[in-house]
Formats: sequence, structure tokens, C-alpha cells
Amino acid sequence: MEPPDTGCQTCGDEPEWIECWQCFGYGDFDLYEEDPLLYAPGQTAACDECNGEGGWLICRNCERNAPQHTAPHGDKG
Repeated sequence: MEPPDTGCQTCGDEPEWIECWQCFGYGDFDLYEEDPLLYAPGQTAACDECNGEGGWLICRNCERNAPQHTAPHGDKG
């Protein structure tokens, strides 16, 4: 997925695109790959961590839109 090209709405600083650690930036999962007996080819489900967006556009200056979940291994996302 392509991050939107826009400045921070709070401070105007250039935001940074942070890729989702659960779906690796795809925004969804191929359910057929997960279980080919239960799902048809091409059947997908939106990532529940990033709500299908593939990541977050985060302002490092004011931390606008920072995800509230914890990344794997305790790293802050």
C-alpha cells in the first residue's frame, strides 16, 4: 500500500510511514494460504492491527497517529 502524501495536521512536520508489523504492509491476509481447506483462492481478510491500511502515517515530532499497540519483542510501533 502507498502511504498518503500529506503533512501532519497538527504541526505541519513531514510524517513517516510505519509499516504494520502484523501484515508487513499488505493490509490483508490471504486466507487460502492460511487454510486452503476452509477458504477459496483469492479470499482475504483485512489486518486487524492496522485495519487494512498496511501501516500508519506517524508524525515523529508530535506523535500524531501513533499506534497504541505494542510491536513484537516489546518494541514500540
